[in-house]
Amino acid sequence: MQDMRSKMQSMDMRDPSMREKMMNERAERESKIDGLIKQIELSLNKKQLEKFNEIEKPNLMNKSRRMN
Repeated sequence: MQDMRSKMQSMDMRDPSMREKMMNERAERESKIDGLIKQIELSLNKKQLEKFNEIEKPNLMNKSRRMN
């Protein structure tokens, strides 16, 4: 990610494909995180799930996905 950021800064973001690539990679990471969270939720009992839902998690999802 840092390498891509450096490349974008050096190119002044003139290459739109770089932005698209970064957005796709971010979407992939978010999808993996969503899957891991679902796996965790499915493995917890009701009491554990209540506590898990109380844990403050970093905002890793985009706005539209948070609303679902």
